[in-house]
Amino acid sequence: RETFLNDQYLNQLARRIKRSGEVVRLEGHTDDQGSEKYNRWLGMQRAYQIRSILIKKGVRRKQIIHESKGEVAPIVTNNSDENRHRNRRVEVSIISNGS
Repeated sequence: RETFLNDQYLNQLARRIKRSGEVVRLEGHTDDQGSEKYNRWLGMQRAYQIRSILIKKGVRRKQIIHESKGEVAPIVTNNSDENRHRNRRVEVSIISNGS
C-alpha cells in the first residue's frame, strides 16, 4: 500500500503495471465532513481521477479496480484540519499479477 505522492510516483506506477501485467486497486477516502453518501461519491471521484491519469499513461482499464471507502477508514481521527487533510487520499494497492 502506497500513498499518492506526485506525478513522478504515478509515472513509475504506470510503467510497473504496464511491464508486469499487475492489477492495481485504487481506494478513495475522505474525511468525515458531509454526508456518508456524499463522501462515498467523493472518494470514488478521487479514485477515478487517479484511474484516468493511469489510463492516459497507457495502463489498460482492465488492470485498474477503483472503489470508494468514503469516510469509513480514516488513518487518523478527524479532530483537526491537518488530520482531515490526511484522511483525504487515494490508497494504491497491487493486488495481482494479472497472468
